[in-house]
Parts: sequence; C-alpha cells; structure tokens
Amino acid sequence: MHFGAFGKGLGGRCSARRDRRELRSEQRELRSEQRIRLLDCVIIVPTNLYCVETGDGRNRRHGSACPDMHCRPRAAGPGGACLHRRPACILMAGRGGVAPQPKGPELRPKRGFTANSPKIITCFAAPLPAMTNRQAFLQHVAQTSPMPIGLEIVSAEGCYLYDAEGKAYLDLISGFSVMNIGHGNPRVKAAIHAQVEQYMHLMVYGELIERPQVQYAQLLARHLPATLDCVYFTNSGSEATEGAMKLAKRATGRTEILAFKKAYHGSTQGALSLMGSEYWRNAYRPLLPHVGHLDFNSDAAIAAVTTETACVVVEVVQAEAGVHAALHNWLKALRQKCTDVGALLVFDEIQTGFGRTGTLWAFEAYGIVPDVLLLGKALGGGLPLGAFVASHGLMQLLTHSPVLGHISTFAGHPVCCAAGMAAFGELLTALRHEPIDDDAASAATAGEQGPVNAPYWPVVTEKEQLVRSLLVHPAIKSVRSRGLLMAVEFENAAICQQICHYCVQHGAITDWFLFAPQCLRIAPPITVTPQQLLAACALVLEACTVVVPAV
Repeated sequence: MHFGAFGKGLGGRCSARRDRRELRSEQRELRSEQRIRLLDCVIIVPTNLYCVETGDGRNRRHGSACPDMHCRPRAAGPGGACLHRRPACILMAGRGGVAPQPKGPELRPKRGFTANSPKIITCFAAPLPAMTNRQAFLQHVAQTSPMPIGLEIVSAEGCYLYDAEGKAYLDLISGFSVMNIGHGNPRVKAAIHAQVEQYMHLMVYGELIERPQVQYAQLLARHLPATLDCVYFTNSGSEATEGAMKLAKRATGRTEILAFKKAYHGSTQGALSLMGSEYWRNAYRPLLPHVGHLDFNSDAAIAAVTTETACVVVEVVQAEAGVHAALHNWLKALRQKCTDVGALLVFDEIQTGFGRTGTLWAFEAYGIVPDVLLLGKALGGGLPLGAFVASHGLMQLLTHSPVLGHISTFAGHPVCCAAGMAAFGELLTALRHEPIDDDAASAATAGEQGPVNAPYWPVVTEKEQLVRSLLVHPAIKSVRSRGLLMAVEFENAAICQQICHYCVQHGAITDWFLFAPQCLRIAPPITVTPQQLLAACALVLEACTVVVPAV
C-alpha cells in the first residue's frame, strides 16, 4: 500500500545488517505506540511484526515465520517468509534502510518519489488473537452508555439468567417488564416453532389476512373495554407512540400534543419529543413543534388542555419517574376535560400492561377508559411487538385521505404475534388459574363482553406486599410500588448504583430508573416465587449494609 514518500531528515539510518536484538528492541517500541498521526493517515501499529516489504520491492524476513494458517502470501522473502496482504502499519524509511519511528503526533508533509526520497516500509502483522465476545460487543455493537452491565448471558429459564461460566442471576427487571411470564416458557417456544414452520414475513402490514395477527387482535379486544376494539400492531412501543400521535392529529385536525414531565414514551424522534426531560431532548433539537410538558397530578395540567389540543399522552403509573401513580380524581378530571374539548386521551401502558401492576391493565384500577391505548414490551412474549389500540371508527381514519395513512413493513410480524398470543394466554392461565384456549378466546366477537378479568390479581399483590414487608433498612428511604413494579429509594444515585453493582456481582440483575437514578428497580417476572423474592430482598439488604455501613 503506497502513501507516497515523506520528507528527508527522518532521523539516522539503520543498517540492513541490524541484528535480531536491535530489531526486537524496535518492535517493542512499535508495540508501545498505538497510533501515529501522519498528516492525513492514521498508522495502526501491530503488536507482533513478522515480515516487512521495503519500498524498493525487496522482501526481508523479520522475526519468526508467520503462524497465520489462513494467510495468502503476496511474496516470499528469504527463507520463505510470509508477507501478509493486509498491512498493519506504515513506517517511514530513509534511503537504504529503516529509519527510527517518529515519536508523538509529528506531522510531516507527503511528497512524490525522487531518487533520494526515503523509502516506505509496509509492515505486516501476524493475526491478532480473536476477540472475545465481550471485546466484540464493545467494538462492533453500538453502545448506549459508557458502562454497560456487560454480562455474557448464554441461556435463560424461568426467573434466572445464566452466564458463560454457568453462574445464575435472578432476573429482577424481566428485561424491563418484557418477560412477565419468565424466560423460556414452553408454550411460547412451541408457538414460535409452529409459526416458523408455516410462514414468517409475507407482505407489508395490513394487506394479507395473517392468522396470528387476527387471532391476537381478537384476544386483546376481548380483554379490553368495548371502545378499544381495533389493534394496530407495530414493531415497538416507540412506534406505537408515533402511530397514536398521527392518529390524534388525523382525528382532530389539531397539532398540539401534551405530555408530562418525567414521562417516557420511547426514543424515536416523535416519542422523544414527548419525553419529560430536557436532558435527553436537548441534544436532538429541533424536535416536534407544539408539544407541551405538564406537571403530573397537577391542576394546571387539566387547565392546559384546550380546543387546540389534539391529544394528551399520559402514563397511568409513571414508571421511569420511580413508580408514581396518577391520583384517581386527577385522572378522572383529565378524562372529562379531554372529552369536553374533543381531545383524545392516550394511556401509555407499554411498561405497566399485562398484569405488571396487579390488574391486567393499570387503568382498570381507576375505572377510566382512554381513547387510545399504547402497548409494548410484554405484548410480544419476548419478541419485538408494540401496538396502539382504539375504536374501529378512529382507526378507519388511517385508510383514506391519504390512503396508507400509517404503514410498516414488519409490524405485526406473524411470529411475534404467535409468541405474544401464547404468552398472553399463559399469563391469564397462570395468574387467574383459568385455562384459556387461544382459538376459542379469539373467536369471540371483539369487544362485546368488555373486560373479563377480575379487578385485582391477588397473586401479584401478595408478592408486592411480601417485598414491601422485607425491604426495611435505615439506608432505604422509601419503597413505592404498583404490583410488581417497585422503586426502592436511597439517599442519592451514587449509593443506588453501588447497590445495583453489588447485586449484579452477587447474582441478581437490577437497575435504576431513567428519571430517578436514586431508585433501585424491582420488577421481576410476575411468575417469580416467594422463595426467590426472599432471596432477592436478602441480597438487597446485604448490599445496603455493605455499601452504607455507617447508616
């Protein structure tokens, strides 16, 4: 690989008769330099040099023979030395030999070859050792934070994750409320395998009748209020938020969208516009216009809803704020104000749905029904799936003026819908002890019966009370919870992070909340056993004692 010649005077010339000891010394110097900037090229220095090619085309063997079994030599030097095709670095050489390597970020201009120009030596390296999975993860998988948990998980079953060494970790966050029925559920895996054998992707969403989509939509409608009888499947919760915003604008002809501080509705451009913290929004401005952020549970928020408002998007329980629930009278007043001014009320149950808070849907505890419902996370039973749900009349607005008012290639993927329907059936069976036949349930006329679930599922609320009774420690300021979505609050974020790290090191996966970094998250699979919760609480208390010994 030629980069031309660099200027004269690059240091003293070394004889071609340099012995191995001097060469090894030079190689050690090379290894000490990771990168050298030379004007417009970055020179990567390898850790082990085996052979070189001089600028005048001669080959010279340096060091031992190349051990690369897959090497394709481009030329053979004395003794059959291998010269790799892939250059690992470029060194500057004076006429007649190798010159000392420049130190630091020296910049030297490039020039064309002349009779007295220095030569270029292309150094070829032996193959570096293969990356570990952790190294490849950090290098080739785009990261979202400077400090990921970084465990290499090779299997998961029930409420446990297992790393490459076979160590078990109790899952206290269930993939952020995704694996509500635990990992590796046989019913879900069987549904996935069966659907894969039939077909996977067929066509863009909404064109063909795909049995998994139809059946799952009917099953969901049967367990929702009659006005929420039409499901638009998406690929994620963020996309569900995007679809709901478009639907609200289309239905009302208005542009103003109101959301709440410390709310999280996703990370795409539109959903990010609704996020309740300027810290995360600011770097990506300008975002959507006509978006307002109100105080949760405030009278001022009710007054802010006007005839200019297209929709109000609200979490019944603000999860990432550290589990703060809406006040009943406030949510009721918000519902009434939206009705009065003709704005749509959108409930985000992406994280709180599917039994997480002790009822099938968190809004059922309030007896208040939204115009649009956002679903995600547990909706897919471990596969990517989201949805926004509204009345059939509202959804029809997306079919005209313009046609294809909202489209997606992979939304409602049949394999994801099959997995989600199996997981939903398993959830109902496990928590209500009521066998659910998926086909029979989905055959019911959508919405005729309205919700059929009991107001509360004791199996969830009993586990909630167990955890609350156990997590008593001077370092714990408070415990807020709705079912098995719990926030354990400490004095500050630094203490919380240390306790999280301690738990991970000792076999339990937990984390903090986006807008409440001082709070530890406990949101295990709903199928977690009391014995597992006892062990988890004991570990958290042990961590409190170790991390905050003076309290």
